[in-house]
Amino acid sequence: MLNLIRLELVKFTLWPVIKGAFIALLVMLGFVTVLEFTSYDDAFQFIDILVKATFMIFGASLISKFIIQEFQEKTITVMFMYPINRKKMMIAKLFIIMTFTFLSIVISEIVIFSFFYILNVYDSVITEPLTMTMILQNASKLLMNAIAATGISLIPLYFGMKKYSERTTIVSAVIIMSLLTSGLKGHFSLYDIILIPIILACAGVLIAYVVVRKIEQVDLFK
Repeated sequence: MLNLIRLELVKFTLWPVIKGAFIALLVMLGFVTVLEFTSYDDAFQFIDILVKATFMIFGASLISKFIIQEFQEKTITVMFMYPINRKKMMIAKLFIIMTFTFLSIVISEIVIFSFFYILNVYDSVITEPLTMTMILQNASKLLMNAIAATGISLIPLYFGMKKYSERTTIVSAVIIMSLLTSGLKGHFSLYDIILIPIILACAGVLIAYVVVRKIEQVDLFK
């Protein structure tokens, strides 16, 4: 499995992906600097929603790059000619996508909030103290939300595999993200109903499982 992961990383250079994630991080940092928050909880909530929305779409772009594009251009047929287990190959691709999406969300949220906190130290918009209890509560929420968002980011795989369409993959991710995070600036959103992200995350994982399980029967020439 490690060899397959290494093979995928060699085949698809990660530098453009990392560069894209870094640019997205810079844009979000700039976005946060022009906004004012009334409390750290509001800042945590907004940053969490902003990062999740960004990298759920980013996850869909990775699905397009690592999976859909190969089927669309039929380059994956070359790989399937070699004595490589198809299921393991798909698992390797999905592992890279999920790991990168999860780490991007966690790292971005830590960086953005740290940046915001430093800004607030020099220009005290929020006067309340940042307590360890507040940090731990929001950190645990961040971790759970990152796991859920990673699972949800797999849902566009279903739509993309229908006709091997990169556009459909990205558009479906945008629609899902918009529905979940429509109350962007601290207002109530569907993501706040805890059962919804859990159910959608499970649906994303189930979709990935079904795609892996049925990869042997996939029509490569449609």
